[in-house]
Amino acid sequence: MLQSSAEFDADDLKACYAKGLDLLVRREHSRKELKGKLSQRGFSEDAVESTLDLLEQDGDLNDGRFAEAFVYFRYGKGQGAERIRNELAARGIDGYLASHPLNSSEYDWFGAARKAYIKKYGADSDVVTDMNERVKRERFMRYRGFTHEQIRYALKGDDE
Repeated sequence: MLQSSAEFDADDLKACYAKGLDLLVRREHSRKELKGKLSQRGFSEDAVESTLDLLEQDGDLNDGRFAEAFVYFRYGKGQGAERIRNELAARGIDGYLASHPLNSSEYDWFGAARKAYIKKYGADSDVVTDMNERVKRERFMRYRGFTHEQIRYALKGDDE
């Protein structure tokens, strides 16, 4: 569709910018995600980089805002901080940009672990005597991204 050489013209940049903006209107994207999507559509690397820079300057593309929205959404789906951190890293967000929203006092990770456990196994399933079943449940909670302490809390049913 568009040329892939180092040179690009104003029409390519305009089309790339419009597509980038169109994608951002639908949902927040990280810079890495948006770069991949624009590159897949055949825009040159220079046009993509220029577009990403322009979108950041305009405030339309913001990795910090993306991270906050991503954590909020995944927390609401019952995922733990470890899984969310790994998914953010896969999207090019790490360090402070990932840690800041994950460490926000807005999120109760112990409560989220308990809620995810109850949703999966029911409120009456606090006492697990079968070791194989306990391991299975712990594995499920670990997959959801909860820490060992959060999993112990969820399985015990403590409200301390």
